[in-house]
Amino acid sequence: MKIGRLHVNRIGRELVAGWDAGERSRYRRDLGFDRQAPRDEESLVGMDGTREMIRQKLSDARRNNPIVSGVGTRLARFLVGGTGVNPQSHSRDRDWGERAEAWWARYGQDCDSRGRLTMREIQALAVSSRPIQGGIYLERLASGLVRPIECERIRQPVDAKLQREFVDGVKVDPDTGRVIRYCIHARDEFGQFGGRQAVAYRDAAHIMSFAAPVWRLDQVRELPDLAPIVPALQDIGDMLSYTLNTSKTQSKLVAFLQKSGLGGASNSLPRGQKIEMPNGKRQTWEMAWGEVLEGYPGDDLKLLSAASPSTQHMPFVDFWLKICAQAIDFPYEFLSLDFSKADWSRMRGILLMINHALRPWQAWLAAHMQDWWTWRVGIETMPGGALFPAPDDWADVEWQGPEEVWLDRQETAQADALEWQMGLGTMSRACKRRGRGDLRDALTEKAEEILLSHEIEDEKGLPRGTLLLVEVPGQHPAQDLIDENKGEDADEGDDTIEGDMNSWVR
Repeated sequence: MKIGRLHVNRIGRELVAGWDAGERSRYRRDLGFDRQAPRDEESLVGMDGTREMIRQKLSDARRNNPIVSGVGTRLARFLVGGTGVNPQSHSRDRDWGERAEAWWARYGQDCDSRGRLTMREIQALAVSSRPIQGGIYLERLASGLVRPIECERIRQPVDAKLQREFVDGVKVDPDTGRVIRYCIHARDEFGQFGGRQAVAYRDAAHIMSFAAPVWRLDQVRELPDLAPIVPALQDIGDMLSYTLNTSKTQSKLVAFLQKSGLGGASNSLPRGQKIEMPNGKRQTWEMAWGEVLEGYPGDDLKLLSAASPSTQHMPFVDFWLKICAQAIDFPYEFLSLDFSKADWSRMRGILLMINHALRPWQAWLAAHMQDWWTWRVGIETMPGGALFPAPDDWADVEWQGPEEVWLDRQETAQADALEWQMGLGTMSRACKRRGRGDLRDALTEKAEEILLSHEIEDEKGLPRGTLLLVEVPGQHPAQDLIDENKGEDADEGDDTIEGDMNSWVR
């Protein structure tokens, strides 16, 4: 019966497990005991300190691993740049929108309650901290300023009675699933959380989360984007360290001195003869880079060649860096900054992939900045505020960051123009890709530049269109356009923007 039951169970298992992933085999390593039961993410990585360990490992790598350090810095450079992600008001009241944008720029210089960071620097830290720490949090203060909070400061309460109400420092409404409260720890005198630090509880309405998006519906806390590749990064770091140490050790050993002589004493000399060694040392000749050793009679000096790193070392490292790049959805070249193998066609593909990979990050940052704008500007739209009265559409804002990376700007511009003529694209989208934002603003700036050029041309006695004239091969010759503007029979509308633009179109 026992054999029969085993036979039935084995057949039943083969019939039920239609997926290889559901089979168990002694040739594969299955999940550990704690990971086989279905659990929410906080129970798996929060309560046992796994999330804390991931942050600690990545923070250590940020200090000591050039790859991890470069990822955070590079993301901030591409997404925030030197000017930051700035608002562009879409309010129908253009005057109010310009005043609001100017007020926001001034506010961004002193928005940190600690007086340490500007808004651009807070944005850069939010982006660079997300792959390593998981992001940052900002507390809204009654003064209108914000207090930056590191992710690791949101922790379980010290009070044992309250610990059952919180999940890794966050209290969730059991009926609705909404986050309603945060437990925020201060640091003790050693910068740690040893149990003697102050603890504050803040309602979720006062906290803005610039944290990494969750990947499970029941997940509450964030995880760093680089969490899946922590073991790989550690292995690469260890291998590089061991290889470097081996190479350094081998480089110290210039040669081995082999003793000769078979069947007798090594380095034997005639009876009564001995080798003279001044100060008990072998005689050497010093050279510019080292020394030459004088050997005994019969000694054989064998020079060494370093065997490490081998020819397979760099291909192996490159392979693992490619695996890591796939995990964070960026090209290998973005992670390693190695473009030595990228020809013209491959370079275009790399930049296209980088632009596509950055867009979800841009949307993530813009959504949190919109939350910041709605809260802070909303205060100023109240009676007595700097932006009162405000139009009904005061919260309609678009966030503009640095321009996307292009390999051939002329080709891109021509493609945008062709798509616009065919109805496949719009100039508004082209403006956004270039970090210009609203098309109306771009055209208004262009019109103002044309009027300014006319003013200077009239002042200096130059023909209209001289200062802004740009020649493109195959298009209207420059001299013909100047001659048209000189003509006495020019249309009366030529002095207007519309007349000037018509001449450009011809």
